[in-house]
Amino acid sequence: TGGNGFSSGSGGGNTQKKLRNITSLGATEQRRHVAQDYLIHVRDVIGSKHYLRLVAVLKRYHEGDLDVPLLIEHITNLLQNSPNNPKEAEALVPKFLTFVPQIFRSDK
Repeated sequence: TGGNGFSSGSGGGNTQKKLRNITSLGATEQRRHVAQDYLIHVRDVIGSKHYLRLVAVLKRYHEGDLDVPLLIEHITNLLQNSPNNPKEAEALVPKFLTFVPQIFRSDK
């Protein structure tokens, strides 16, 4: 094994798999950073109190209490009815939808 953690010589298929996993991990981390930046922006736009409601909805989703359509409905309603910066908050909805599986997005 070289200093980079990949074996040299035969077994090149294994190296390809490791490279693919590293690339995939990089893409996942990149998506996480984009999502984190988005949530920080959401908090700044809608305010801390309203943001805590949004976080509670996300937690319910991750705990399995909500499916994706209900998650979309709750988050969309929270953003569209934000008392702070309502127009700017409503503009956050399309970006939120980029984080849900494409099958649940409306192209209308």
